[in-house]
Formats: sequence, structure tokens, C-alpha cells
Amino acid sequence: MERITVSYKNIATEPRVAGSNNQRYCFCRRLSSAAKEAAQMPMLTRRKKHLTAFLFALIAGLISLPCHSADKAATIEHGDSNPNNINQAWDSMQQQWLETDQFWLSSAEQEGGLTWGTRSEYPPYEAVKERDTMIIVTHNGPCMMEFFHTRWRRANDVRRWNEVMNDYQGCATVFD
Repeated sequence: MERITVSYKNIATEPRVAGSNNQRYCFCRRLSSAAKEAAQMPMLTRRKKHLTAFLFALIAGLISLPCHSADKAATIEHGDSNPNNINQAWDSMQQQWLETDQFWLSSAEQEGGLTWGTRSEYPPYEAVKERDTMIIVTHNGPCMMEFFHTRWRRANDVRRWNEVMNDYQGCATVFD
């Protein structure tokens, strides 16, 4: 089999020849006009076009970042920590900041109340059901717990309110 090399110059300038020579130019016939134009364009010009497109996309992305961050910062979600008092959390139902203990009770009430109340010992495993809640009191203080996927977890770990709550009073040492 004969190996044929077609240069960009051949594609752009040589006429198509009828007959057996036509096989040489089948690649040429399949090229779109834009591809032919690109083949004629010097490499440096193509690189400039690619670089310009990349820079445009980069600048557009950077411009949109501050807008997105500002929107997120302005939104206060249920359970967010008060920036002026980390022991307070935002209750979206009451539209106010509550002390963390009050926030837990309010959140539990919205879900039907504390299933196991406030206690210093865990209830019997056989009696507990999925999504049961309680406030466990440790030597460092209280922590709201939720039974989720076959074990007790800090309610904040299940609900994803705010990481600050994991260090609040007894929550930091509840598994020790």
C-alpha cells in the first residue's frame, strides 16, 4: 500500500484531479471551509485565538465568583451560627436567633418532639427506632442526639446545621 502525505499547501492550493489521483484529495473534500481556513492560518494566529478564548472564559468565571459568594453570605439558613454569638443558632420557623439548647428543643418540636427526652444514659437499643431523638447530658453538658442508620449520632451530624454545634457543651465529648 502506497503511503501518501498531503501537505496543507496541497489541500489549499492544488486543484482536484479526476481519475485515480482523486484518492489523494478525498481528505481535502471532507474538510469544511472553516477547517480549510484553519489549515491555512499560521500556527501563531491559531494559538492567539485559543488563548483569547481561554482568557475570556477565565475572566467571565472570575467575575461571576463574587456575585455567587455574596448571595450565599446574605442567606441565613436554619441552624446557622450567629456570627456575633456562636452559642446561638438561627431558627427559620421563628425567624430569630435562639440559644443552642432552645434551638435543639425547637427543632425537635418541629419534628414531633424529643422521643426520649433529656437523659444521662442511652435508652435500650432494642426499643429505639430510626429518627428517635433525645438530649443526652454528659459531664460537659447537653447534646442533642438522633438515632440514624442503626446508631446514635449527634443531631448536627445528621441535620448538618453548623459545625460549631459539634463543639458546643457535651457534643464535643459525647462519644468519649
